[in-house]
Amino acid sequence: MNKLLTSLGLIGSLLNSVAHAADKIPVLVVRKGSADFVEVYEAIKKDISKSIVIKDYVIDSTTSFDDFKAKVVSEKPAFLIMMDNKSGKEVDLNKHKQ
Repeated sequence: MNKLLTSLGLIGSLLNSVAHAADKIPVLVVRKGSADFVEVYEAIKKDISKSIVIKDYVIDSTTSFDDFKAKVVSEKPAFLIMMDNKSGKEVDLNKHKQ
């Protein structure tokens, strides 16, 4: 958990410093729906939402790569935060490398 909080602090610092250069940077957070992820997402949102537009995208085992891709295309985030390596494995992004 300490590594996670340190990582969140670094992400927050990076995004806040970038936000000074522009107004309301769009960020998409991809996560699973468990209570632990909700808690971390809310912490991220609280920490960086003053200068960032943060959108939440909950995925599960039924989320296809096309669903994921459509969400990213429609939201057009400047940053994509994938919480836990399992988020990427759920969508299996490695199958679709170009």
